Amino acid sequence: MTPKGQPDGEIRNSMTFFYRLLGKNERRLGEKVNGSEGVHHTTVMRKEYKPENLRTFLSTNPPTYVP
Repeated sequence: MTPKGQPDGEIRNSMTFFYRLLGKNERRLGEKVNGSEGVHHTTVMRKEYKPENLRTFLSTNPPTYVP
């Protein structure tokens, strides 16, 4: 098992029963004006994980730190 926070770690479905009750809510990245929003560097490094909201955010907000 790969430790958490590794770009080659297992991607799991975090929609537990409790969150399924609340319904799917896709996070909108970059909508705050003058916000200090970013994504973790391992998210950027993952080759198989690029949801649309992440691609859109990264197209206008390049990552500031990727080891």
